[in-house]
Amino acid sequence: MLQKHVYTFILFLFGVICLGQTATISGTIKDDDGVSIPDVQIAILEDGSINTNSDASGKYTLTVPANKDITLSVYSISYKQVNQKFNLKAGEQKNYSPRLATKNNFEIVDVVYEKNRAVEMQSINPKNFIYIPSPSGNLEDIIKTQI
Repeated sequence: MLQKHVYTFILFLFGVICLGQTATISGTIKDDDGVSIPDVQIAILEDGSINTNSDASGKYTLTVPANKDITLSVYSISYKQVNQKFNLKAGEQKNYSPRLATKNNFEIVDVVYEKNRAVEMQSINPKNFIYIPSPSGNLEDIIKTQI
């Protein structure tokens, strides 16, 4: 009977050891100005099934395999991707809070429009009516199309 309990205990201990081979990476994703970025994708490149997204305040927590070389990838469509290599020990907790650089830096653009925008209507010299093409050639047709 004692032997049965010893085997059960060894089996239980083996399961705990196998399940305990993980580490935790957590942190806050921020931009260059120190503002938290929500909905950033964080994933392990070697195993795409290990991934998460940052919450509304930019915080994330990810459980990763221990004693293994991994590459943590932080990606958002508006920011440049950041990759960081880790090799964590079992049970280790690592704080990693990268700052993402914006991908699209737009310069200041001046739009110059030379025409006067205050003019709502353009007047036509009556002498030029004969030069304006119309299907029938009548002045009345031209006035009707202008209204």
